[in-house]
Amino acid sequence: MSYQKKLERAEAIVAEHNESAGDEGKVDWESFLAKLKGTGGTTEATLNSCTWEDLQECGLPKMLARAVAKVFRTEEGEGKKTLITVNKAQAMPVAELVEHYDPREADNPVGKRLAEITKDQPCIVFNADGTVNVEASTQLVNELRDNLPARETFVVDGRPQKVFRIGERPDQVADENPLWPGRMLRPNGDCDQTNRSWTGVPDEVRALIYLARTETNELNSVGVMEANAVLDLATGDNAADKIRQHFPKASVKYDELKAIGNLPSLKLARTGSSGSSAANQPFTHRNRIF
Repeated sequence: MSYQKKLERAEAIVAEHNESAGDEGKVDWESFLAKLKGTGGTTEATLNSCTWEDLQECGLPKMLARAVAKVFRTEEGEGKKTLITVNKAQAMPVAELVEHYDPREADNPVGKRLAEITKDQPCIVFNADGTVNVEASTQLVNELRDNLPARETFVVDGRPQKVFRIGERPDQVADENPLWPGRMLRPNGDCDQTNRSWTGVPDEVRALIYLARTETNELNSVGVMEANAVLDLATGDNAADKIRQHFPKASVKYDELKAIGNLPSLKLARTGSSGSSAANQPFTHRNRIF
């Protein structure tokens, strides 16, 4: 695991802790990071040598320091996937199945075995960083094995969490394509129709184009050539002024919506499911976040 990856994983652990901690128990990540680097934690090698006591001195509570130290001491190559055959999955205990479960690959022997055991009922709880909560999920799988009713929610650290079926994942949010409403932009901002990026285009410009497309009909239909022309304006100098001049009705509508705090978010949420056709079309509309 690289230096940056270790820091990202540690930050996720701290963020999860902060969600459950009271105001006095929250950890200031930036302050911790500054102290860590100030003591020499600036390379992968120095992170590898960290003890939990070192991290406690940098501002982490004892138990949190232990968890972060474990991440920092993870060597390159540790945690790589192990090939698990159908026969091996059949013989694995529930806790080990859950530990090896990857919701992005739920059609492998581990996922299929868990789906078989649970009869496709909800049984998986996720941590704040998107990883599977092994302890909680193991308990839920065992409850289903004992013919107890499936749960819709499960309380973790005092907070109810949604319970997912095998293959399902928590909602994922992506930017909406202003020119093709209902379609998601790819994680790097690319449009899957023009192969051009919306990265760096201001929110105002995106919203103006979206309104011209959906509200004022100044962009009734969009082909690739027209889309490229609009993107040229959107990525150029004085983009907002030029877009407003091209789409005056959208400009007026934008100002009206802004005045009442009702501008479109241009965010879409989808619930991934590795076993459904929708999961194979990740850039189509799922749920709009208003």
